[in-house]
Amino acid sequence: MIKEYDPRISKEYFDQYWKYTSTLRQWFVAFGIGGAVILLTGPSDLLTKIGSCAVKWLFGMLSLGILSQVFISGLNKYVHWWIYWGNENEEFRTTLCYRLAEQISVMFLIDIIADIISFVAFAIASIILVCSVC
Repeated sequence: MIKEYDPRISKEYFDQYWKYTSTLRQWFVAFGIGGAVILLTGPSDLLTKIGSCAVKWLFGMLSLGILSQVFISGLNKYVHWWIYWGNENEEFRTTLCYRLAEQISVMFLIDIIADIISFVAFAIASIILVCSVC
C-alpha cells in the first residue's frame, strides 16, 4: 500500500539526508587534506621510504578524492541556491540556470559517483601508504 505524500515527512527525510551528506563530505575532505598534511609535516624519512613514484600516486589519489568532494559540494551549493531563488522569484524560474538546477537536483547518481571516486581514491592512497611502509 502506497502512503499519501506528506511534504512535512519528505522535508524531514531530506533534512536528515542533508546532515549525513554534509558529514560524509567533511570526513572525505578531512581525510584527504589530513593525510596530505601528515605526510608533508611528518617524519621526512617516511616520504623517502615510500619512493618518489609512489609519493606522486599517493598525493594524486588524495588530491583526486578532495577535488571530487569539492566539485560535488560546489555543484550542490549552486543548484540548491538556484532552486531556492526560483521559489522566491517567479521570473527566475524561466531561466536556464533554474531549469538546469531542477534537472541536476534529481540526478542522485552524480553524488554517488563523486563519493565512489573519493572512497576509491582514498583507499588506493591508504594501500600505497601501508604497502610502502611495510
